[in-house]
Amino acid sequence: MAIARRATAALVVLLGTIALGMALGDPCGDGPPSHTILDDDDALFRDDGQLVSSGDDWPACDWAPMTCERSLCSDNADFCETSTDSQDELSAHDKASRSVQVHYLNPDQRMVLRVPIAPSADTASEAGGRQMYQGAFIYAVQNDCSDWEIINLELENAGKGKKLVVEHILELQTIPRFLETLDTGNLPGGAGMQTGRLSRADVMNNWNFDTLPANVPVIGGVRHQTPNRRVMEAIGSGKSLKNLVVADEDLNGAKAKLWASDNPRDLDEFRKDVRDWLDCKISDPAVFIQYIRAARAVFAYL
Repeated sequence: MAIARRATAALVVLLGTIALGMALGDPCGDGPPSHTILDDDDALFRDDGQLVSSGDDWPACDWAPMTCERSLCSDNADFCETSTDSQDELSAHDKASRSVQVHYLNPDQRMVLRVPIAPSADTASEAGGRQMYQGAFIYAVQNDCSDWEIINLELENAGKGKKLVVEHILELQTIPRFLETLDTGNLPGGAGMQTGRLSRADVMNNWNFDTLPANVPVIGGVRHQTPNRRVMEAIGSGKSLKNLVVADEDLNGAKAKLWASDNPRDLDEFRKDVRDWLDCKISDPAVFIQYIRAARAVFAYL
């Protein structure tokens, strides 16, 4: 029994690890049918969507149905940092902007980049007008943790009973990582940049200052001469809305984590949750399944 339990626990953890790092199933169509993490014939699932063990050697646990009523952002403070965008390095700055940091190494130096505030999901429809996509990306089936399908609905029909945020299609963290890459001349995968490196001195002396001509094109209704202001406005702000969309809060949090090459859930904590569930210490499998679902849903959304 102990061997069978360890093997099944390892299987669940393996499936979770795959989902936390990439999409489960082949996007070309070789993966599980429909929009479920595993098909209904798999030993881990009942047809009614309840997650169960396989075999007769398991303890008689009082396992809860596999519903997704939990909020990952409420359960895990590291998952969703703010109400408008999920980015671990994002911090409150003032009422008009926030900030992210560029972290240079050898020697250690940091540069703060101001980020304009995006509208809240509650005001997105009014703020967006014709500029912002007037739909929200949400789970097709809200309370089934096995179903990762993402659909988009009109904003006025999408927000009832759901936690929605305004999502930057291009994550804000992309800009600090880009500037750090310019300094080293090496891409995240290790390959050298064909364009070569740009010294941090050049960046730090120009990126946050009015170094552009006065006649540069308008972005967000303003003719910014600061490179950082122009880039951040183009990514999305309350004045520049075309690259913002409304999305499910958990989906947004998982996307930010994956974009940063991080696991949505710490793997040691994920493994502990699986083992605790198998040992009947917790009854709700959503504590770990919901992270798998959110990670898989990111790829459906993108």
